[in-house]
Amino acid sequence: TKKKVGGRLLDTLVQNQYPGTIYPISKSGDKVQNLEAFDSITALNKQVDVVSLVIPPQAVIENIHACIDLGIKNLVIHSSGFSEAGEEGKAIQEEIVQLALAHQLNIVGPNSQGIIDFNNQYYLSFSSVVNSPKVKKGNVCLISQSGAIASAILTRGWELGVGFSHFISTGNEACVGIPDFLDAVADDPNVKVIAIFLEGISSWETFQRAVKKARSNVKAVVVYKSGN
Repeated sequence: TKKKVGGRLLDTLVQNQYPGTIYPISKSGDKVQNLEAFDSITALNKQVDVVSLVIPPQAVIENIHACIDLGIKNLVIHSSGFSEAGEEGKAIQEEIVQLALAHQLNIVGPNSQGIIDFNNQYYLSFSSVVNSPKVKKGNVCLISQSGAIASAILTRGWELGVGFSHFISTGNEACVGIPDFLDAVADDPNVKVIAIFLEGISSWETFQRAVKKARSNVKAVVVYKSGN
């Protein structure tokens, strides 16, 4: 159902005409939003580019193992209930980190609202803000550890006529964090300004190196550090 996070995320991809192939995973195995669905990642049996997980925390580990078995390296975990939610969640998140390190996985999140590349019709996010009639593409990349703040900035930016190239919600940053995304977009010709909402960071050295790379490519980097 489109009223739930998973259904809304899928609908957003479809409605924004994602140019690649989408494979819904549903326990029923039936069609989902007119797309052929599979009852598990194992049943899909394809080495896809990225897997988006919108499932209870207790089911995440087994699905990561299914991705490992198929050679899938890139995952986005949208689910909440990890390090921000108590000891059980912290333990699951630590297991995610260990699996990522052992198998060279790129894992965004958990607790991530997702990633959008507006210029390439890549809308891997459940945020309802992307359904706004005021969506405006541009050259400002927005990276935020807070999905709610990022959505608010998008909305206000569009009202002011600002166009965005990316919306990136990093969430808990168990594996992939702001420095990694900053380093990635530093070479993107569609990006002129990188705007960052920062709560905390594990490695200032990595962050500073990525900032220098962006600046060497004549990109402005604007950082708002909350709490200061």
